[in-house]
Amino acid sequence: MFVGHLAAGFALKSRVREAPLLALLLGTAVCDLLFGVYGMLGIERAVVHGSPVFANWELHIGYSHSFLVSLLYAGVLGWLAARWWESSRVGAAVALAVFSHFVLDVASHRPDMPLIGLGATHDLLFGTNLALYPLPFFLIELGWCLLAWRWYDPRNRRLLVTLLVMMVVWSNNIFGFSPLPDLPPAAQAGLTLASFLLFAAILWWAAQPTERRFAPA
Repeated sequence: MFVGHLAAGFALKSRVREAPLLALLLGTAVCDLLFGVYGMLGIERAVVHGSPVFANWELHIGYSHSFLVSLLYAGVLGWLAARWWESSRVGAAVALAVFSHFVLDVASHRPDMPLIGLGATHDLLFGTNLALYPLPFFLIELGWCLLAWRWYDPRNRRLLVTLLVMMVVWSNNIFGFSPLPDLPPAAQAGLTLASFLLFAAILWWAAQPTERRFAPA
C-alpha cells in the first residue's frame, strides 16, 4: 500500500481537527521513510523476484516495520507531538498515524511484517497476501482513499482529483502496465523515501482549501 498510507492521515484529521495535517501525513509515512534510510545504509532491503511490481517484492524490514518498533516509533513521536503542540489529543493522533502504517501493511502485504524485527532469527510474520491479487488490492486501497477523503472533506474536489491521480500513478507498480525500472535495493529504498515525501507534500497542498476553512477564527 502507498497512497492508502497517506490517506490515513486525512481519516485521523477528520476526527482530530486541531492536529496539524502535515504532521499526520508524515506520521503515516514514518516507517517507509525509515525504510528508505535503512535501505540506503544496507540495513534493510527489498528483493524483487521477476518483474518489479509490488507483488514480487520480498521485504526485509524488521528495523522499520515490525510490530515492536512500530509501537516504539508511535509512542516516542506521539509523546513528542503532545509536548510540542501541548495537546494529548494531537499526540494520540500522531501516534495512531505512525502505527496505522503497520496495520495497513499487515492488511495488504505478503507475510513479511515481523512481530519483533530487529534482526530476530525466529519471528512471527504477518500479512494477508492481498498484494498477490492486484485488482482487489487496487480497489481496496482506492476505496480506503475515497472513504478518508469523504470523512475529511467531501467538498474538496482538488484533493479528490489529486488522490485519484496518485492512485493512477501507483497502479503501474501494482499492475505493471508500462516497464518499471529494476533498481538495486539501495536505490529502491531511496526512491521509496523520496516518493513518500513528494506525495505527502502534494497532498498537503491539495488539502489547503479545507485547512483554511477549518482554521480557528
